[in-house]
Amino acid sequence: MLYWIMPSQDHLYSILSIFIGLEITLGLDKTGYNALPVLPVQFLKQSALAGGMIEGILGQNTLTGIADPITATMHVHPYVIAGICGLLVNAINLTPFGRTDGGRVSLALFGRSGAQLVGLITLVLLFALGV
Repeated sequence: MLYWIMPSQDHLYSILSIFIGLEITLGLDKTGYNALPVLPVQFLKQSALAGGMIEGILGQNTLTGIADPITATMHVHPYVIAGICGLLVNAINLTPFGRTDGGRVSLALFGRSGAQLVGLITLVLLFALGV
């Protein structure tokens, strides 16, 4: 199976969801496109991977060539929204503290005391940055 290639298929499913949603968005006519949910461009640019996929499929300067990026919005298929949310949840799950996947990786790499130190540093940084 794919487990030995990619231990967490959630990333793969999120990326496929974004790709399929963007392809569906491209294939819609004007009335179908206007019926899609509207998202702020800032939300779509949160993930570098998702933003790069949007730029690659919908064309260059789709997200970056906007005059007023703070108030700009864009119609996207719900699959795109689900894929971006999945990527964000997976990114949170990979933070190295506690019993998350990232915490288990840091425990395997640094041992118990090293993982506690890495977890503390991560929590302090997240708190300081306001994430």
